[in-house]
Amino acid sequence: MGTGVETALNGKPALSGNVHRISGLDRYETARKVAEAMHDAAGPPLGNAIVVCGTNFADGLAASPLSYADRRPILLTPPTYAHPQMLGALASIEATNVVIVGGTGAVGSTVQTTLGNRPGISEVRRCWGDTRFDTAAAVAEHCIDADILTRDFVGYALGRDFPDGLAGGVAGKAGGALLLTESWVEPESTQFFNFDCAGITTTARVFGGPGVVWGSILGMVNDDLFGGF
Repeated sequence: MGTGVETALNGKPALSGNVHRISGLDRYETARKVAEAMHDAAGPPLGNAIVVCGTNFADGLAASPLSYADRRPILLTPPTYAHPQMLGALASIEATNVVIVGGTGAVGSTVQTTLGNRPGISEVRRCWGDTRFDTAAAVAEHCIDADILTRDFVGYALGRDFPDGLAGGVAGKAGGALLLTESWVEPESTQFFNFDCAGITTTARVFGGPGVVWGSILGMVNDDLFGGF
């Protein structure tokens, strides 16, 4: 993001002097610095962390409400090895528990083994499904089972691109999960999650315009959750 954006934000009277850039040489270092900033702001230690693939976006989107609701930084790693910046961040924030979001194609078993052997790490668990849509539903169920999120609010975003889902991480502020969908049809795992929410969910939000998530999705979600319009 260019310096012009930073300058423009600082030009707003309400923001002047309160705009701070967190950045690293690459995405892995930036993720580490964000985690360390969270650690400093929250008061050590954070304890819990999330690890996702750093070369794709979908699992990070699914994990964003968990990150918000439970103060868990999202750290990035390549699929085939544990990135040094990710490992360094775990030490810096004094993490003891790690949730890997994504299957072994996204974050390989070698990474999981490395994490399990790290001093101070007492638990490493994996939350995943066969597809990005299945993984998002699995994360949602994990968070609900752990009493981190509830079924009262559910968010939905396109699973094939990142901007709307990134904005939709605000679902965590409402105590709800973020499910991923195709543009034109609900994936089966998303629909099954909705069925479990029927009669419980009071608010559902689809993030993105009709050119991104078609109106048919709104109809399907309404049918699943509320029995139609």
